[in-house]
Amino acid sequence: MKLEVRVIRRVLTVLAIDRSIAWGLIGKSWSSIANLITIALIATKLGGAEQGIYYTVQNAASLSTFVEFGFLLTLMQCVSHEVATIKLDLRGIIEGPKARVSGLRQLFRTTLVWRGASGVFYLAICYIWCVAFLPNLKIIRANHALEPLIAYIIVNALGLAVASPLLSFFEGCNFVATVGKIRVLSLLCASAGTWLFLYLDLKIWSLVAFALVGVITQVIFMLFHFRKLLLLLLKKPEIKGNIWRSEMLPLQVKFIINSLCNYFIFSLYVPLTLRYCGPLAAGQVGMTQSLLSAMQNVAGLWIITKFPAYGGYVARGEIMTLNESFRKSTRMALFAIVGMGLVFILGLLSVAYSHSALVSRFVDIKCAMLFVGGSVLAVYSQCLGYYIIAFKVNPLAPVAVLAALVNVALAYVLIPRVGYYGCAEAFIIVNGVVTVPYMQVIYLRRRREMKNTVQVFEPAY
Repeated sequence: MKLEVRVIRRVLTVLAIDRSIAWGLIGKSWSSIANLITIALIATKLGGAEQGIYYTVQNAASLSTFVEFGFLLTLMQCVSHEVATIKLDLRGIIEGPKARVSGLRQLFRTTLVWRGASGVFYLAICYIWCVAFLPNLKIIRANHALEPLIAYIIVNALGLAVASPLLSFFEGCNFVATVGKIRVLSLLCASAGTWLFLYLDLKIWSLVAFALVGVITQVIFMLFHFRKLLLLLLKKPEIKGNIWRSEMLPLQVKFIINSLCNYFIFSLYVPLTLRYCGPLAAGQVGMTQSLLSAMQNVAGLWIITKFPAYGGYVARGEIMTLNESFRKSTRMALFAIVGMGLVFILGLLSVAYSHSALVSRFVDIKCAMLFVGGSVLAVYSQCLGYYIIAFKVNPLAPVAVLAALVNVALAYVLIPRVGYYGCAEAFIIVNGVVTVPYMQVIYLRRRREMKNTVQVFEPAY
């Protein structure tokens, strides 16, 4: 038994899997499995056109990027710097320099204020989105999906106001494994609610069930794990100040552009495909993107779960440790996305070979290969981005704007001409020609600026 344990630990070490990544992998693995079950239920309970409506309504969740304004990422980064010299414990312990503890409490109060405002802003943005895509709204109304759409938007606003900011705050406190556990348990419950609604032929209402159960369970599990810390964080800071204005705001302003551009880079394809090609093609793009997004999330775990630690490395001047951890995490992230992409392509080939009707719910093989290639590039650019912003700087706004403009232009030109192939072509061009080259240059420049870094500056792969 001891030998088996040592072997398992050795394998986990080689794969750079610690407790936080393990919980993340469990969550993303379950998400992938749950996604496959949901896809199977959608294929049996929803028609091709209804599938397109389903993913168009689901697209409303991505509008949160317009109200998040980079707050969550900025919050994680600033919190990780504050807790670098603070001792935190779930039993209700906060010990450290008064200035740091006060700064942490100020950040927590900022989180409470932001979470309420973000929910209201989200409702306003969704109204504008519905008006902007008025032809799509007519299609949604004709398919009896307007009421579920409104309910889904309201529940998402509730999630933005209650759960998301606090979970990001505790991730910044380096409770990554605990937050990962909360997300796993919440996802289990939300998936069960979705399947129940789909089984009962409630169709689009299953999205509402997923969002509502997810918010409720996240709040319950968060209170269970962090209730003692929450009481201590609510205390008045001993040292007055406005850390949001002095530290967060300058960094967040730089993230606002990235946040606004994210929708136009990642989430524009389904509504545009619905407008120009109809609900059937939109459903094929939506289902393909859903799987690819799950794969990107799994691959990104190796870098995302390390991000709070990166802020601590920078705060303590441990640049060599940062570089070593980053290179190892990036290699594993790329290995994961390439492997999952190959499995996805082989799965589509096997489904097509068996003449299953399921193959008609995805884009064809050639288009899927383009999407997979774009996903590999997107994961690599994500890794580079997390390294760069670990230094509390964000020189990525220009590339975000350029990528968004190029993507919108390509999507509006290509989708009406070549159908859903336009989505895949735009995706791989934007990542391969715009995002990755620019971020690679910034990454290498940042490495050269570090006094304690190595003298050989190889790419991150």
